[in-house]
Amino acid sequence: MSDLPKDWIRMPLGEVGKWFGGGTPSKANLKFWKNGNIPWVSPKDMKADVIRDAQDHITKEAVAQSSTNLAESGSVLIVARSGILQHTFPVAVAARQVALNQDLKAVKPHANINSEYLCLALRAFEREILHTCTKTGTTVQSLEFPVFQRFEIPVAPFVEQRRIVAEIEKQFTRLDAGIAALKRTQANLKRYRASILKAACEGRFSATRYLPFPVQQLGKLGKWCGGGTPSKSNPEFWESGTIPWVSPKDMKTEIVSDSEDHITASAIKQSATNLLPANAILVVTRSGILAHTLPVAVTTRPVTLNQDLKALQLTEQNNSRYIALALRAHQREILQHCTKAGTTVQSIEFPVFLRFEIPLPPLAEQTHIVAEVERRLSVVEELDAAVSANLRRAARLRQAILHQAFSGGGTI
Repeated sequence: MSDLPKDWIRMPLGEVGKWFGGGTPSKANLKFWKNGNIPWVSPKDMKADVIRDAQDHITKEAVAQSSTNLAESGSVLIVARSGILQHTFPVAVAARQVALNQDLKAVKPHANINSEYLCLALRAFEREILHTCTKTGTTVQSLEFPVFQRFEIPVAPFVEQRRIVAEIEKQFTRLDAGIAALKRTQANLKRYRASILKAACEGRFSATRYLPFPVQQLGKLGKWCGGGTPSKSNPEFWESGTIPWVSPKDMKTEIVSDSEDHITASAIKQSATNLLPANAILVVTRSGILAHTLPVAVTTRPVTLNQDLKALQLTEQNNSRYIALALRAHQREILQHCTKAGTTVQSIEFPVFLRFEIPLPPLAEQTHIVAEVERRLSVVEELDAAVSANLRRAARLRQAILHQAFSGGGTI
């Protein structure tokens, strides 16, 4: 922190007010939870700047007979124990009386410290707090609270605190409006992308107006096969492996040229996995992501699969990228009609999937459609990249506003 203006002081966090923690009332005692009307705040609720409610509620008996504590309106709440502390320090102001679980701490600031000012100051020094005040070597990230309480923040005179809060809120309001506009643009681009795929399969990009396109069942397009996991206990299968072993986590792009994990040739011979050639079409058939997305990709080199994927090797003269495009264009219908209900992990009912039909124009038409779609999508991707860059810039600007207000002595 730079030199502070006159009448400002540096104050340890332990002196800004009275700190206290929380606890969890016994889940076995229904009197503590049934018809409770006191919000019981845990890390999952700390996603907003102001806490007005919580997912869980407890009764007055729970407060009286457990280690939880009540934080009054105007208290500042922080997450003191959570995996999120690896990268983010959640802080919020309570807009009403709430109870705390054991992973939170709260402070009721002294009369000379504005709650919103304290909350913004903690956010301004988020990086420094996480770097200097978190415990290392623990299974779950947590604050080393005595060290945290010694961390110093700049404290302005009370009237100046209110001015700084008002100015930051004004700048954040403008910034939030810009972010909302960017996110609307991002959503519109996503819808436009889907409309491009739909139009392609309806023949609107057709070069010859060869309409309507004939249809073909997925099971008749070629040879489908699955994969498997070579024994993890056999180092011969994994050490020095050079063959990509594709699992759902690798299916984040429309082209697969590598994977996080690799196996050896002996692993293929002695397990249920299969070696697929370049231009095979990969489809995720078992994953939680199938609740909303059907990942499809085309390989650019020989790969193997785990058991949560299926692969198609075309036997007829068809364009792999067109087939993948058609699958993505019809993902909503596929997920609606071909996924198994009532399973713990979402999965494709493969015999039903194989009967699903897609439009199948002649090869020359497929090639033309793929080129036209890729041309249009390249424009969408450029725009989306620009929007994403501006969203990242907005996040940096938010932190810069806080930094200017607090480390620069309130010159905002």
